[in-house]
Amino acid sequence: MIAIMDRHLMETGEKRLPIIYPLIFYTGRRNYKHSTDIFDLFGNEKELARDILWKPYQLINLSKISDEKLKANIRYGIVAYAMKHIYKKNIVPILKNILECLNPVANQEGMEYHLHQILSYIIDASEIDKQEFINIVKTGLPAINEDQIMTLADQFRQEGRQEGKLEGLQEGKLKGKIEALKVVAMNLFGQGMAIAQIAVVTGLSVSDVERLKNKSTN
Repeated sequence: MIAIMDRHLMETGEKRLPIIYPLIFYTGRRNYKHSTDIFDLFGNEKELARDILWKPYQLINLSKISDEKLKANIRYGIVAYAMKHIYKKNIVPILKNILECLNPVANQEGMEYHLHQILSYIIDASEIDKQEFINIVKTGLPAINEDQIMTLADQFRQEGRQEGKLEGLQEGKLKGKIEALKVVAMNLFGQGMAIAQIAVVTGLSVSDVERLKNKSTN
């Protein structure tokens, strides 16, 4: 596909999608007999895809839908309710409301996966305390299988291990970078560069550079 950027877009830097012009370069020996209509890839749903694909996106503005209306639909509505409030500083009341709605249907067929998805979403997207979350779920959703609670707890532990590894990696990279800058500074000393200049080049503080110089002369 070739992206065509118009002159106005290039000159102004305006944020707009470029026009995509689809081309196929075929180098086969046989005649090309396949469709060049992308909508043929949708099979029997070709006309439906053609009807909706290039129309404006359907906007679902959750802020304009009441909580009561959202919570009335146990499957879609509860998820939307969680999405609507997920960034609140105190998500605990929202979580309790969700559990209150889900508890009567927690043992219904197919709900186990649905429950796990909603709770996992709240874990990942909110800033709720992990142990508080588990305690609230145990109290507000007694119908939930104990194994599911342990699965969520394992998710927390895995999350913690990953964060620890990331922090350790970032700390190691930072230390390595500082050590490399110190080596550069030592080399610049040997070339007779002034302390202030070395500080500018390496990004180290003047006091750190002075300490390095004192070490090198001792």
